[in-house]
Amino acid sequence: MNIVSIALTLAAAPPLAASAYLAALTALSAKRAPGAVSHGLRWVVLVPAHDEAAGIGATLAGLERLRYPREDFRVRVIADNCTDATAAIARAAGAEVHERFDPVARGKGHALRAAIARLLAEPECTWDALAVIDADTEVDPGLLAQCTARLEDGEEALQVAYLPRRHANGAGGAESPGHRARRVALTAFHVVRSRGREALLLSAGLRGNGMAFSRACLAAHPHDAAGRTEDVEYGLQLGLAGVRVGYVDGTAVWGDMPADGEASRVQRSRWVGGRFDLLRREAPKLARRLFTRPDPIVADLLADLLVPPLSLLLGTLALGTALAAAWAFASGDAMPLVCWMIASAFAALHALRAMAVSGDLASPAALLRALPDHVFRQCAVAFDRRNHHARAWVRTPREEAR
Repeated sequence: MNIVSIALTLAAAPPLAASAYLAALTALSAKRAPGAVSHGLRWVVLVPAHDEAAGIGATLAGLERLRYPREDFRVRVIADNCTDATAAIARAAGAEVHERFDPVARGKGHALRAAIARLLAEPECTWDALAVIDADTEVDPGLLAQCTARLEDGEEALQVAYLPRRHANGAGGAESPGHRARRVALTAFHVVRSRGREALLLSAGLRGNGMAFSRACLAAHPHDAAGRTEDVEYGLQLGLAGVRVGYVDGTAVWGDMPADGEASRVQRSRWVGGRFDLLRREAPKLARRLFTRPDPIVADLLADLLVPPLSLLLGTLALGTALAAAWAFASGDAMPLVCWMIASAFAALHALRAMAVSGDLASPAALLRALPDHVFRQCAVAFDRRNHHARAWVRTPREEAR
């Protein structure tokens, strides 16, 4: 084996490790039986909003359809630095409204921290648990009842599936291939991996929308994450404190997640940039904690942070496999190609499982045609260093605003 073969084989090690990790979670991703329901807790449903006048009314109307005693949940909107009629629309819909204006500490993380601190200052008899629902969200009516049962069983923090809303914006009124590719990627991240972690009693992590916490958890571990991916950051903080985030299968929230155009680029930039920022800041903390006190939850949180987005992993595997195949053809040494193909098979298993869970396995042709473009766009964002260092939180443009 010469130096080229050694280099290609060594280069396959990181994507092989990442793909094997995803395949292991995939193998444990069977759907769980429907969970118990309960109505024994008093809730605050917190809706952070920044200039969401166009859609917050529909979200608040959806919350009124929750299958939960209306006297046992309150809806509070935190209108953060709004310049439109978000607060007025929320008040007209019957929600409690807290308007916040701070030109320096801007963004969802700061808004959540301020709103939660204000709620914790209330007497303990007013609420027992808190759910966070974004202002552009459709909510499964059973969400609070299922989360209540899990909190009563001793969980402190929970996450439900957070998936993209379906859009009939393609040719002939069908959903565009780009949206389908985005849904499969997010199903892999938010559902398939979370089911695997739940089977192992690991932390599902927080995804920003569809989160739930006991009051005791928020009091003991104050929310002080304010980066572009404040949800993931707070989930890491909880993990380091010994609190796992349980995954609630069988209920979900659906949000607007554009797959094409400027809105999609802005959202991808925020997610990818925030993830790289977290990797630099939090991975050393997790590694030090593992060195001093091994913990499977912390180990999994570190692994999750190190595994690249699925699109970037697939792009890397495609490039590596092509180079290894060319080398095998030229030199006759197939060992690097075998390593890359094994890694690709593991990643394909994960992607196919996500397609099956999302309902896209029945008609994969259009999805497969859209996949190269989706992977290319994600990789372009990942390798744009401007996204790694930007600090400002930028609201994703909504499709109706384009």
